[in-house]
Amino acid sequence: IGPPLELYDRPNNLFVASFIGSPAMNLLKGGIATDGSPSFRGAGEISVPLAATPSISNGEPVVLGIRPEHLRLSEAGIPVTVAVVEPTGSEVQLIGRTEGGEEIVA
Repeated sequence: IGPPLELYDRPNNLFVASFIGSPAMNLLKGGIATDGSPSFRGAGEISVPLAATPSISNGEPVVLGIRPEHLRLSEAGIPVTVAVVEPTGSEVQLIGRTEGGEEIVA
């Protein structure tokens, strides 16, 4: 329970994260790596640097939530194979699959 933008920006659980927003938040399963610079590590060579060292143990399983509008195309980013290009009027949604088989919407 909370103001709509607070729920959108900082969902308190996976249900709210996946329920609020269209398209839904990308939820990637992985773990935390604290060797060197802290990062999220997911299936298929996914590695996302973290701004701060989390209070989670090295290797502990986590779910990383990324809103589709926060993703941009980049050769240095998460490698995906684009499966669908969906023009929606003012935006174009890209649906891709990671090497680990997870779907990502941008």
